[in-house]
Amino acid sequence: MNHRHTTLLLGTSFLMGIGCSTEGGDSWISEMNDMEEAQDVLVELGLNHDNETIVVAFESFMPKELLVQGEPMLIRELHTGVRMGTISVPENMDAADVVTDLRLRQDVRFAELDRVRTISGIADHDPGYASQWNMRQIGTETAWDSGYDGSGIVVAVIDTGVSDGGADGLYLTSGEQAGWDFVGDDPDPSDAHGHGTHVAGTVAQRTGNGVGVAGVAHGAEIMAIRVLDANGSGYSSDVASGILWAVDHGADIINLSLGSSVGSQAEQVAVSYAAEHGVLVVAASGNEYQANGVSYPAAYAETLAVGASNGSDQVVDYSNRGPELDLVAPGGDFNRDDDGDGMVDGIMQETIVNGQWNYYLFQGTSMASPHVAGAAAVLMSMGADAEAAREILEVTAQDVDDMGLDTASGWGRLDLEAAVIELEYRLNLPDEDAPVIDNPVEDEPVTDEDPVEENPVDDEPIVDDEPIVDDEPVVDEDPQEDDTPVRPEPDLGDDEAPEFLYVNARRTHDRVRVKVMTDEISGMMLCVRGTQECAKSPYVEYHDLLLHTVEAKLDLLARDASGNTRVIPLEI
Repeated sequence: MNHRHTTLLLGTSFLMGIGCSTEGGDSWISEMNDMEEAQDVLVELGLNHDNETIVVAFESFMPKELLVQGEPMLIRELHTGVRMGTISVPENMDAADVVTDLRLRQDVRFAELDRVRTISGIADHDPGYASQWNMRQIGTETAWDSGYDGSGIVVAVIDTGVSDGGADGLYLTSGEQAGWDFVGDDPDPSDAHGHGTHVAGTVAQRTGNGVGVAGVAHGAEIMAIRVLDANGSGYSSDVASGILWAVDHGADIINLSLGSSVGSQAEQVAVSYAAEHGVLVVAASGNEYQANGVSYPAAYAETLAVGASNGSDQVVDYSNRGPELDLVAPGGDFNRDDDGDGMVDGIMQETIVNGQWNYYLFQGTSMASPHVAGAAAVLMSMGADAEAAREILEVTAQDVDDMGLDTASGWGRLDLEAAVIELEYRLNLPDEDAPVIDNPVEDEPVTDEDPVEENPVDDEPIVDDEPIVDDEPVVDEDPQEDDTPVRPEPDLGDDEAPEFLYVNARRTHDRVRVKVMTDEISGMMLCVRGTQECAKSPYVEYHDLLLHTVEAKLDLLARDASGNTRVIPLEI
């Protein structure tokens, strides 16, 4: 099978480490001689906006017209359910002043300038065909061999559009679900760039047809939604509209391989709307080499944020990091050839560029995100809902950086094979209401020493800040030199001990994973009560502990550098 070996120069190089507010940015730009260059920089940073358009949302009722500064302004409705629309500002008025006036109105929930959004992809001029090392790395064969291919799931690709007609092809939605072009405001979301079709290929390229390459969830349907133009640029209002449209028209999963460094309330409302309706939103973390700068919309809490890894399970330098990051997945690395096939390790899919269909190598977090969207489609086709799919993808991810959750790789690198095995295990439980553990611990009578919650909430640990003396975990009494916590002293009621600000625990048959945030730097231990079976975390504020155990009674211990200790019991 002969293929032309081509690659695509996609997007632009992003500036690193420039932090400024919009106001500061304007001051900086005014000192630059080349205003056209300055405008390009603003777009790269995500600080640019449409000076003629404002996105506005209302508390209870969305009027068709507003009177602002004595001028009547028509409101273009974006979505009735979230009461959001846009206003075109007349040339004789300052858009920033209009935003300020709108924010003072009691009936306005928020008002903001329409922000620029760009694709989250990178590429190079190195021609060649790369084998799909990325598919093998995440274990797609296990899912495919078991007959799991995302069938019955609709994945909305909100991007530069998606085109069909290449030799390999995709399954696109039809009828009322056929997609929409928010750039041209028409029903033809064809791709004028190539980025969106490439992203869609990773999710659901036709597979097993004797042509070209494979897609993670090749049985899924792609809902094409165009919000970025032929240059890979667009506005947050269109992104928000695209999300809302996808939810209202039956999408199960949304992929957003786009973003910028600046958030948008309109986008956040749309993402929240998707989460409320059981739609999983997956987004690229961005390619700006930022150590603490996950892009928006990936940075929103409801979004599953995805960074990029390479063929050696390393987080690629360009991949943005930060506490909002959830997973990494293969994104490509043109500096490496880890699979030894003589070609750079890009992500290869079929797409159309300048009217020419071919197989192109791309790299970027844009390429990583659709791997996760496709994996979620596989799990949801097996019967998982959006929440369960996300949880399973996180708990089965392979650690590639620090143990557990970290800012470079989130929970780790996507492992579809492990996720499928985990979901199969849960689906095969004899009783869907039974606890997911191999050897359930028999119920013990409640005593005064056992804290009881009158109305326990599922998946939430029972927390009691009262000191516990009995059944303390037995661990070393001497201080450690490696920043790991040590045995608490008998005085557990110290008012100076670290406070637990956030605790969340999950069990997956023989494993317990606990996320903890404290109000100060502290060491942390998760122990089976009365034993030395413990997981440890170094002195930080945010902890992620993974303990392999089927025991239900655990203790969580935090200790600061001065030896002040707090303990809470967990019943999981």
